[in-house]
Amino acid sequence: MRSALILLAVLPLAACGVGDTCEDSVASRIASPDGKHDAVLFNRDCGAATGASTQISILPAGAKPEGKGNVFIADGEHGAAPASWGGPWAAMRWTAPDRLEITFDRIAGVYLQEMRTRRGVKIDWRTASPPPGATTP
Repeated sequence: MRSALILLAVLPLAACGVGDTCEDSVASRIASPDGKHDAVLFNRDCGAATGASTQISILPAGAKPEGKGNVFIADGEHGAAPASWGGPWAAMRWTAPDRLEITFDRIAGVYLQEMRTRRGVKIDWRTASPPPGATTP
């Protein structure tokens, strides 16, 4: 009986989408050389309880990010990595139609770093200190 009451109390909240109050701010989008994919660098803001983050997703051309990054997620490591745009510095560039190079601040706290996507894109990773005055585009 008690579990049924809890379920009845939670169901309306789930139906309203409560808990999914995150907003994505795209900072950079670059198309693959063959135009099939976009690499999208964005900040996902889920409110005061979470810090600024840098996230990257590989998506079909023209698609917008929905949910967390599917390739890369990093934060400023409690202020150690500068967050001048909303998250720690990162840069990306396509080196082939199915190969993306991502360079990110070596101090950033990394939570997701995929080597290959379900779309068949291979990721090459580099760490570096951000260039002087650098912000993520």
